[in-house]
Amino acid sequence: MDAEKNRQRVYWNGLADLAPETSVIDPRDSRGDKNAYIAGIRDEVLTSALAGKVDQSGLILDFGCGTGSATLALLQHGYRVIGVDLALSLLKHARQRCDPERSLFAAMDGHILPVAKGAFDAAVIYVVLSYVVSDDKVLALLKAIRSALKPGARIVAIEQCRRRRHIVEDGMKVHRTIGAWTELMAAAGFSELKARPIRSGRFPATSLIRIGLIPRSAWQSLRTAERASGRIFGILPGDYAEVAFEGVA
Repeated sequence: MDAEKNRQRVYWNGLADLAPETSVIDPRDSRGDKNAYIAGIRDEVLTSALAGKVDQSGLILDFGCGTGSATLALLQHGYRVIGVDLALSLLKHARQRCDPERSLFAAMDGHILPVAKGAFDAAVIYVVLSYVVSDDKVLALLKAIRSALKPGARIVAIEQCRRRRHIVEDGMKVHRTIGAWTELMAAAGFSELKARPIRSGRFPATSLIRIGLIPRSAWQSLRTAERASGRIFGILPGDYAEVAFEGVA
């Protein structure tokens, strides 16, 4: 395994002792409210993008599934899910949390996707490829994901973007531009591509949610406002945004 993948594996396995959402969203969120709020945005985006386009009993690939955080939402909507991840410790959480009759989890080495070609009705990704700094490696992974999808199947990938490429987290993570992500997905063979910002890194209410000053009853309105802000203003200067990319294999 190359040094980058080994570093990633050690990092993610090291987070496995935290709460399942904390491990895969924000390890610093000790209360868990911020992570629950963000997970709600993610789950709404993923399930709404698949609704009406994938049969409810369809087989979904959750690439970089971690603790099964997004897998749970997909299962609740009736889908069957196969999740793959680098970190065995995170996969233990996923296996414990998710219905074993409709989900299966497997470890991958970061290079080879251990699934059959043309097996899946859709694929979802949540802030996974942002942790692959090399564009060539991202392209190879996207090609592998496309190969695993049936012709015409959907991909929904949420990744972090800035106005300019920016390396973060001590070189482990990259914020690409929307254009760069779109080009990579197109080069991998995906068509009908579209992108939309769904969450801002520095949305003012998020810090208040984190310390418990905004009740859960107000979260849905804030999620709606945050998506509207992204639609109107895009990525703000000096900030990053989580952007939902959709395409067809």
